[in-house]
Amino acid sequence: SSIILSPYLYRNYILFETFTLTKSFGYNLLKGNNPSFIVEGDAIFIEKKFPRSEIKIKTDNRYEINLDNYYREKALKFIKEDPTKYLKFYFVKIASFLFFDINSTYPNYYNFLHVLPKIILAIISSVGAIVALRRKGFFQFLAIYYFTNIFLFSIFFILPRYSLILLPIQLILSIETIRLFRRKLLD
Repeated sequence: SSIILSPYLYRNYILFETFTLTKSFGYNLLKGNNPSFIVEGDAIFIEKKFPRSEIKIKTDNRYEINLDNYYREKALKFIKEDPTKYLKFYFVKIASFLFFDINSTYPNYYNFLHVLPKIILAIISSVGAIVALRRKGFFQFLAIYYFTNIFLFSIFFILPRYSLILLPIQLILSIETIRLFRRKLLD
């Protein structure tokens, strides 16, 4: 059987020797891991500190890949220079992802009807996820998915919309937590 590839996937495979839709790992790593320490990431830092016009990269078919690699090296350099500070910042991003970002720039982010449910849901679903990790099956899978997403996104930067992908999982894990407490109270 033959595989039908889009022209763009085929082009990217030929150019980059891998199937890829986009190559932005380095940019996203630098956006979320630079000396400005902004949970939402700081694209302005990149534009000011590393303007494209001053970066000496050959303009060819691999320009975007080479630029992304350049950004990755800069991010890794920042992290290696002060790993303790960036490790602490990683945990700040995890807390911001789970609960809320204390320095968010998004309009209406601090609305009581947004923040309070987010905190309550984060607490209850995290308890459910921890409990579910010890059980085999579907809920263990959900817990692993939940924590993996949190830990993976936090490597880069956190935007409020990223937590939407976890909302269904949080609701299911919260229901399991409530069922668990209900069984404990009734027993």
